[in-house]
Amino acid sequence: SNNGGRLENFILDGNSVAGTSGISYSGYRVTFSNIKVLNCANEGITGAGVLATFSQMEVTACAGTTYSVALTGEGIIFRHSWIHDNTKSGVNLSNRMSWFIGNIVSNNTGASSDGVTMNIESECSGNTIYGNGRDGLSLSAVTVGRTFNCMNNIFAKNGGYGINIASVLPYPGSVLFRYNGFWSNTSGSYNNIIAGVGDVTVTDGDPFTNAAGNDFSLNSTALRGALLRSVGFPGALPGLASPLGYADIGVYRHQDP
Repeated sequence: SNNGGRLENFILDGNSVAGTSGISYSGYRVTFSNIKVLNCANEGITGAGVLATFSQMEVTACAGTTYSVALTGEGIIFRHSWIHDNTKSGVNLSNRMSWFIGNIVSNNTGASSDGVTMNIESECSGNTIYGNGRDGLSLSAVTVGRTFNCMNNIFAKNGGYGINIASVLPYPGSVLFRYNGFWSNTSGSYNNIIAGVGDVTVTDGDPFTNAAGNDFSLNSTALRGALLRSVGFPGALPGLASPLGYADIGVYRHQDP
């Protein structure tokens, strides 16, 4: 509960004991890095403090009442982490001004288990969200006049929609979806939004090198992984004809000869 605290380089194993959580915090401006949380009967990570940063985390084999990672504070940065194979939804960033960047959220199970649930005035970019029980990204609380930015993500093999907004937005310009990739989401790519600029839908087959083995790099197969290579944002920045960027959509970047 201390403000300004830091925790790094730990393995936190709940050993499936009833009532266990890996991390529970309430302080302001706290930082967590390079931590593996596993086998917690409750949430792997839970907290209500604001301005918290999480990086290089792994959360697996946790349960929780609704989410494996449940963060309710404002100003959360969650990046470069792997949330996988939990028996509840993956990540919930339920308050505004949060950033979810460069993560893999995969194979979180249960008919109502979403990969990521986020709220207003936040950003979800550069992630790979794969094989979750229901929707890849659930936005149930985006409201009029509030903003949301979502780009360079891959939503694949989720049991519901790739992206699901609970209802049609009265002013859809308040959210920005673009340069996202989609493959084989059971209910379809989107619900209550339309395709964004630069979006890519793969229909020919698996775009990953070996998703079953947790290798979510893009394969080079035409009409599959090749469709998502070098087509992310940014290409050229506004006002500049060159140089062009060649970002891949998703977490990983391919290597050229």
